[in-house]
Amino acid sequence: MLEEIEHPYKITLVDLKKGDQFNSKFRSISPFSKIPVITDHENNISIFESGAILIYLAEKSGKFYDKNNRVLINQWLVAQVAYVGPLLGQHHQFHHYTPGKSKWGEDRYFKIAK
Repeated sequence: MLEEIEHPYKITLVDLKKGDQFNSKFRSISPFSKIPVITDHENNISIFESGAILIYLAEKSGKFYDKNNRVLINQWLVAQVAYVGPLLGQHHQFHHYTPGKSKWGEDRYFKIAK
C-alpha cells in the first residue's frame, strides 16, 4: 500500500524466530506482538492490524477509499481479515508446519483454500 500511494517508508525487520516481537519496545507499538505495524512519524502514531493500517493509509492519502464505495470496500476488507486470511493461515499451519499430524485439519483447510 505504501508503494501504491507513493509514500516514503523505512522497513524495520522484526526477527520472529528470535522472539523480537515480544520485547517491550515492539509491544509498545503492537500490543499483541504481531506484524505488520507501522509508525507514522508525521502524526506520532503507530497502527497495528492489516485492515486498520490499510484504512489509515487510504484515508491519509485520499486514495483507494472512495466515499461512494466505502461500504463495499469495508465489506471485502472485513471478509479478508476475518475469514480469508485466518483460514489460509490455518491451511499453512497444517500443510507446512505440522503435515501428517491431523488428516482432518489438512483436508478441511485444503478444501477451503482451494
